[in-house]
Amino acid sequence: MYQSEFTDFINRYLEQNPQVAAERLERRAVWWDKPVDATFEKGATEAKVKQNGYYYQGYVYSGAPKKKVDL
Repeated sequence: MYQSEFTDFINRYLEQNPQVAAERLERRAVWWDKPVDATFEKGATEAKVKQNGYYYQGYVYSGAPKKKVDL
């Protein structure tokens, strides 16, 4: 099976430096592996403003009079 030179380099580097895998997991946990706050997620979803299908057509919100922007 073909492997690029870069893939070979990375594989050799990881074999020679096994601590890199542990450091990667630690650093990933700092930014990404966080518990999800269901209340915040629900509020963020409900707070979204509906966007038109075509962005440059103008603003049309539900319940508001339709307003068209002349270009």
